[in-house]
Amino acid sequence: MRRFVLLTLCLALALWCIGDPFSGPAGARAAEPEDQDQQIKVITGKVYAIDKALDLVMIDVGEEDGVQTLQDFVVWRGPLVIGHITITSVSPTASAGLIDKDRTFRRMKVGDMASVRVDQKKP
Repeated sequence: MRRFVLLTLCLALALWCIGDPFSGPAGARAAEPEDQDQQIKVITGKVYAIDKALDLVMIDVGEEDGVQTLQDFVVWRGPLVIGHITITSVSPTASAGLIDKDRTFRRMKVGDMASVRVDQKKP
């Protein structure tokens, strides 16, 4: 029973953070912004390397996609939230982030998805 409740809470958190992973491009959907001057963008990438000794995760989105240092990405696999990473280094096409051990529930694997919602002002 505890496991079911934890899984339900994790799934609800993932849906709130990244949108519904079963619809829209790249597996994520942006919600309607509350403020009409705001626009919500979802940046979604794939984990392509993990250094377990350094708790470092590499994802295939970077500065060209709008990734910035200190952004908090949710890492997920299918409908399950795996954990969170905080971006520490950004290149034009890739980023590296440290695993947040306090908010990581399962072992991350190459191929997991990572997403972050970004609120932007409309031009």
